[in-house]
Amino acid sequence: MLPDQPPESESGPTPEADRTLPREGHGHMMRKSWRAIVGMRVHPEHARLEDPRLKGHRRVYASQAILAGAALLLALVVKDVVTSAAVFAAIASTAFVLFVTPFSVVATPRHVIGGHIICSGVGLAIAAILTISAVASAVDNGDFVFNLLAALAVALGIALMGITDTEHPPAAGTALGFAVVAPNGELVAVFAGSVIVLVLMQQILLGRLRNLL
Repeated sequence: MLPDQPPESESGPTPEADRTLPREGHGHMMRKSWRAIVGMRVHPEHARLEDPRLKGHRRVYASQAILAGAALLLALVVKDVVTSAAVFAAIASTAFVLFVTPFSVVATPRHVIGGHIICSGVGLAIAAILTISAVASAVDNGDFVFNLLAALAVALGIALMGITDTEHPPAAGTALGFAVVAPNGELVAVFAGSVIVLVLMQQILLGRLRNLL
């Protein structure tokens, strides 16, 4: 006859079991997760280094990249922009949009020119606020106010582009660049001329371009 065994508690396992089971379960889950990570295979589609759409169209991709570079060179050759890189980085991004996705909505003249006009205005307004003596003193005492106003310039630019249906992603960089650099009248004029030159060249060549994305 088997010895009597103590009845199991109606409330479940004993406190000792409560302390051991979660540890064992956690360790099992960790080992299982690690095996899943180690055994994970990368799908060939995600590991490719070359766009499959490039096949048979390399000349088109190369020609549009060259056109973008030539248009950017023509737009910027009249001004040494090394000291104004924060402002003119947006121009390079605009060249990408115009010549890589020429038929997208954000590459239309309304969106390109309108987006840059709105964001340059916002950036100049923030730059003017930064010249106020009280704000300038706060900036001198720490970077938070400056960073806050720079971020505000981008946020306002995005909001106004959305309201006016002139969304152009690179223009957000214009708002930030103008707020940070506080460009003079000459730089603003050169920037505006650069945008117009890029748009004109893209419109002239539009019949020869195609979306690369």
